[in-house]
Amino acid sequence: MRLQDIMSKIMAALTAMGMALIGMVVTLTTIIQIALLVIGIVVGILIALMIILFSLLAPVSWLVYAAIAVIGIILGAVVGAGISNSFCISANALVMTEEGPISMKNIRVGDRLANNAGEVSAVMQFLPPPNITLLDIDGIVMSPTHMLDLTGKPIYASNHEMACAAAPELFLYNLNTTSRRIPLLGKSGTIHLAYDYEELSEDDIVGLANWRTFVFKHLNPGCPAVVSNIDMEEAGILPNVEVHVWNRGLLPISGIH
Repeated sequence: MRLQDIMSKIMAALTAMGMALIGMVVTLTTIIQIALLVIGIVVGILIALMIILFSLLAPVSWLVYAAIAVIGIILGAVVGAGISNSFCISANALVMTEEGPISMKNIRVGDRLANNAGEVSAVMQFLPPPNITLLDIDGIVMSPTHMLDLTGKPIYASNHEMACAAAPELFLYNLNTTSRRIPLLGKSGTIHLAYDYEELSEDDIVGLANWRTFVFKHLNPGCPAVVSNIDMEEAGILPNVEVHVWNRGLLPISGIH
């Protein structure tokens, strides 16, 4: 039973690793991404060997399980380090709306984006992670792991040919939009398409439904998931829910800044 428990945890970790790899394989242009692919292949080979040669490897199966667990921990650390870089945009970056260019910090929920690119459904403000070097792409400052839509293909900002180091920022911003894209105006007058916070396309109905069900389940354990309109609703919390704020007591979440 202990072995079964260990294997269930390993398989859960491998599933998470697999999902992370799927997102990263698309843009395998760096050494870290290639290393992740190699690790994933090694894990797959180990699992295949355990299945095919189960009877022969049974006496040393604990060694294989341990190897898979160690690889999972290493991969999780690498992926975690990459995620910690965040994917956000400077407060002064110009977003193209139907009313013209508006700075990211002044965008509001409901603003309509230019060229029929949908509307803004969420605005988020973040503190930049420590020791992060922001990048400037045609006058647009963003974190190196923010993804851009370059001729229909996703790339990291760090892989853009125009990327160069930029000065630190006090706050970074990101949006959710109904098109999953954010049209940004560069200093050259070029429109650059950045992915929004969720990245999943609104056309991916199955993917969106699965994601929102997953979020609801983990935010509301024991409650049946109810998502009436996945195209318009955001996973969130009612504004009157109270949150404990250090040195200030309980405050409604709508008053948290």
